[in-house]
Amino acid sequence: MLRVPEDLEAQFGEHTVRVPEACVIDYQAVDTVVATPALVTRPTFVLVRAGTKQLQPHGGRQVLTAAAGSVVAMRSGTHMMSEFDGQDAGYRSLIVSVDRGFLGVVVGVSPAAAKGPRVVVSTPSMHVRCLFEALPAALANGLADIERQFKLRELLVAMIGDPAVRQLVFREVADWGTTTEDRIVSVMTTHGLTALQVPDLAELCAMSLSSFKRHFQSVYGTTPGKWLTKIRLDHARAMVVGGDVAVSEIGRACGYRDASAFIRAFRRRFGATPQSLRQCG
Repeated sequence: MLRVPEDLEAQFGEHTVRVPEACVIDYQAVDTVVATPALVTRPTFVLVRAGTKQLQPHGGRQVLTAAAGSVVAMRSGTHMMSEFDGQDAGYRSLIVSVDRGFLGVVVGVSPAAAKGPRVVVSTPSMHVRCLFEALPAALANGLADIERQFKLRELLVAMIGDPAVRQLVFREVADWGTTTEDRIVSVMTTHGLTALQVPDLAELCAMSLSSFKRHFQSVYGTTPGKWLTKIRLDHARAMVVGGDVAVSEIGRACGYRDASAFIRAFRRRFGATPQSLRQCG
């Protein structure tokens, strides 16, 4: 699974500018475009400079399309399929991934935000596009901290002039919470039924794996692996006995990429396969 921005930073190192508050990547698609599952680990904003971007957020059936000139805003923890087969290999973008703490400082105490999509495609003003384009050179010039942070603030404030982007950003900050416990509960509540694994969840909490496991134990009284197995299989059992959704679909909906692995785990937990339990019910 591609991690954004970390894996892209490694791949496009000479086209990346990293500062404590953010990283900016000048991205160009490779000649051969393949379907790629991706995990966005920080709030990320993508200016499509050429070609067309396609992506499908996890759990959604709609493929979102962003034409040249659009901005794609993505919350941390967005799990999606990106770069579909046949997509224009001339695709270019400018990717700005922002530290969550810095984003919180920029927007301050956010008003209560209704839950909304994790990905928004926006049509920015010329002013916003110009701020995007100017950012890499500005950050690469070794500005003083206050000047560098001002450049980033200017772009972020301009982007949240779009109400949909503003709602996404406010929800991001609100869900982060003010304590380690808030952070863990938010991430687990949002991603517990996805295919993300324990190291992925630790990364979304901005913690090392060992620190995440230690804090998780204090919050939930068990290990992350045991907790995930329980909630995923309990949810799967409810879907099995309460409907006629195909077993393979249930497995995917509960974080299992492989149907056989799902059935084996289900049998270990409940002493019966999903199909036999459904027939008995």
